[in-house]
Amino acid sequence: MGKVKKILSLLIIMHFCTIFCTSALAADSISTVDGPTLNSYAAYLFDLDTNTVLYAQNETEVLEPASLTKVMTALLVLETYDDLDQVITVTQSAIDSFYDHPSAEYSTKADLAPGEQMSLRNLLYCMLVSSSGDAACVLAEAVSGSQAAFAERMTARAAELGCENTQFVNPHGLHSSNHYSTAADLAKITMAALEYDSFVTICNTASIEIPATNLHEARYLKTTNYLLSTNTVIGYLYSRACGVKTGFTSQAGYCLISTAQSGDMDLLGVTMGAEATDNGDGSYTIHSFTDMVELFEYGFNSFTNAQLLSDLDIITELPVELAASGADVAVLSPSRSVSAMLPQDYDASLIRQKIDLTDEPVVAPVEAGQILGSVSVYYADTCIDTVDLVAIANVERSELQFWRQQLVLYWEKPWVKVTVFGVAALFILYLLRLCFPKRRKAPRRRRN
Repeated sequence: MGKVKKILSLLIIMHFCTIFCTSALAADSISTVDGPTLNSYAAYLFDLDTNTVLYAQNETEVLEPASLTKVMTALLVLETYDDLDQVITVTQSAIDSFYDHPSAEYSTKADLAPGEQMSLRNLLYCMLVSSSGDAACVLAEAVSGSQAAFAERMTARAAELGCENTQFVNPHGLHSSNHYSTAADLAKITMAALEYDSFVTICNTASIEIPATNLHEARYLKTTNYLLSTNTVIGYLYSRACGVKTGFTSQAGYCLISTAQSGDMDLLGVTMGAEATDNGDGSYTIHSFTDMVELFEYGFNSFTNAQLLSDLDIITELPVELAASGADVAVLSPSRSVSAMLPQDYDASLIRQKIDLTDEPVVAPVEAGQILGSVSVYYADTCIDTVDLVAIANVERSELQFWRQQLVLYWEKPWVKVTVFGVAALFILYLLRLCFPKRRKAPRRRRN
């Protein structure tokens, strides 16, 4: 026991010395990467694999989201219906709720008619690919019965997702002073929608033909996201892009949500409040697209997904009491690997670990996977993650040591000692009686 205590004390001293020395070396020398200069008023770049914000500009400013609103509309449809091939009948009230907005006549629409029948899936294509506002109203009514009830549900769902500055009053995003969100909030909503494969497929569609319905001939839809296709406009195609949604009103400016993949990096970008500038030759540059490409290139070229800790790493050992011969320590490794998005020129010397081991003595048997501590991984002064330290293999118990310990523990109990001493005393008395029996007195003879 004394040897075990000395080893544990030495480990603790070494542990704290490592922390203090590393902190002194770390200083404030984390590499900084200059961000891009954008036309957009607000921008947000997020790594989906490591949940790391790579760039943020006015990301919590309240702005009108325009048709980026339709990502939330799609999310609620996907959360409500399992079967997207279910057919919906367009109602007069749904169409009226769209055309009641003063800007509806000049916005994108699918020309849906009351009584027309279309599947939920094709309504989603109309809303997400060509940005049809009337399709958004039909979907809203299918989910909640009315536009007003659906808007309340949109706002409530946003709050559930952690959105702090979002309020919706319609499902399509046309102008309203009470309809707003932020770049950071829209990223949270989009991440929830990206969990659905059907959403990813639909919003990444460049063009599609919607079959004829009972009241309308076939519709041929083209995406409004020029990063995906040159079907409508050339000059913006970006091969790494995947979805998601465009938006524009005169009040909101040009807005865009997109994702892009390259190697092991999966990025989500949001731009809001961008302009379209005149090129002087009759053409215009829509900066929501150029800014998004610049954001993605900045992310891919400036950062790397660095593995800071592997679940195969041997971190430390702990002495194990009552262990069988030849295996008196538990070897500890992280329960999972730890990665972080760091600047490509990051300083590996600033990576350090803080190990916390269990305060209780470790007694055999120990099972593989048993949690015996934790390790925190730091880059400079920033804690990246904390994971459990687990035994990588079983440590068997020595039965001889175990029963010897049990005997010692049993003997240390006061009542055992009293009982043993009492029995011993009685036994000694018994032996004394055997060795020194009492002599009987001879009987007296009677006198005649």
